[in-house]
Amino acid sequence: MDPVEAVKHLAAPGPYGGQSHADELLPPRPPDVVHLHGAPTRQSGVFGAELRGRRSPSYVLHERHDDDHGMFTLDQLEDVCPDWREREVWVCGPGPLMDAAEVHWADAGLADRLH
Repeated sequence: MDPVEAVKHLAAPGPYGGQSHADELLPPRPPDVVHLHGAPTRQSGVFGAELRGRRSPSYVLHERHDDDHGMFTLDQLEDVCPDWREREVWVCGPGPLMDAAEVHWADAGLADRLH
């Protein structure tokens, strides 16, 4: 599914390097996007300033900094995105996070929403 075709999105914490996917997820008039972005610290977050600079009523950024909050785990997902079950989801990040996401969405019967 093309990200811009979905009505609601969830972007889970990404890698601490690599490229930003924000431009793919945020066309000029984006759908409802909740973006969870993880990094060890605020200063080390790749594309952190770019993401914080995004201004749109349909884009919500949740930054998680491991040094402040510990690493994000999927049992915290409900707190930051209560409607995660209704969203198409794009996950990138460390291998263990991606593996956990596959299990989490499969256990919820929603594996087809995980991209």
